[in-house]
Amino acid sequence: MSDEVAVRSPRRQWGAERKTAPMAILHPRPSMAKIVWGRIAILVTVLAWVMYVITTVVREFIEGDAQTLRFVLATEGDDPKLLTRRRHARDTPGFATRPDDT
Repeated sequence: MSDEVAVRSPRRQWGAERKTAPMAILHPRPSMAKIVWGRIAILVTVLAWVMYVITTVVREFIEGDAQTLRFVLATEGDDPKLLTRRRHARDTPGFATRPDDT
């Protein structure tokens, strides 16, 4: 037997990059199609959020939960559990609410 020990390189971690060359300083210039699709995605996101807010406000008025627009806009930031408890208290006869739920 010899006294030489086989030196093995460390095992590569799963998912690690295999490239050893340094990364480029600048990213490649995106194509016009990528820019257009990115802008469309932003526009769709904003429009979906606006539609969500509009339908929420309209639903509040139709269901009768809102007395004024100020009330609706103020409750958009409230805790959803508190709003659910308030609606349940309103719709359930004899339901006792805590003093802090008003």
